Amino acid sequence: MMVLVCSPAIQNYFDSIGTELRKQHSLAQQAREKNLDPESYVDIPLAISVAQKTEALIASVAPQIKDSGIVAAIEELEKKYGAGDWRVALEIAGKVAEQKFCQFENLQEAIEIGIRTGFSYVTLGSVSAPLEGFVEMKFKKRIADNKDYMALYFSGPIRGAGGTAIAICILIADYLRQKFAVAEYDIQDIEVARYQVELDDYLSKIAHRQYKPRK
Repeated sequence: MMVLVCSPAIQNYFDSIGTELRKQHSLAQQAREKNLDPESYVDIPLAISVAQKTEALIASVAPQIKDSGIVAAIEELEKKYGAGDWRVALEIAGKVAEQKFCQFENLQEAIEIGIRTGFSYVTLGSVSAPLEGFVEMKFKKRIADNKDYMALYFSGPIRGAGGTAIAICILIADYLRQKFAVAEYDIQDIEVARYQVELDDYLSKIAHRQYKPRK
């Protein structure tokens, strides 16, 4: 629950904005319910706190998560760890993947939505990276023993999250991998050699390249 510390005059100002916002949102919903538009509901939900924004963002790809209790769960975790703490993101991702709030078609979808939820919390529910930047998670087979491993797919909008949040997204995914006993990716020697060549080439030909000034 957000608590604003301000003067009575400023509080009244905020209250008046909130009242008018809810009034206009309700009016828009009534208009949509006339079925004169492609959709019978208002696309943009009302959300103030990070918990509410997280739920609203993820509900756009997983509607069953709406009003499932995730907002209250995030608020409780924030009381335990502090607002914005990475552990909040990890634990809420785990709870979602364990299907404690709602059901998913399979484990793959549960883990994917769990990752998106934790990632959304880290990015304050304010950018599209958890939806469009993190594209999907697939189970693929290891070469050594044919066990499942998790393959994460990203696209351009992931940049909106920032480097630190992107790294935390991968951390959340690995946390869920261990939680559900999914095997690690069994990288092959030829892949290691390829990355070594790429890094060496970058350092020698790009990063440390000596440019001659033009005459």
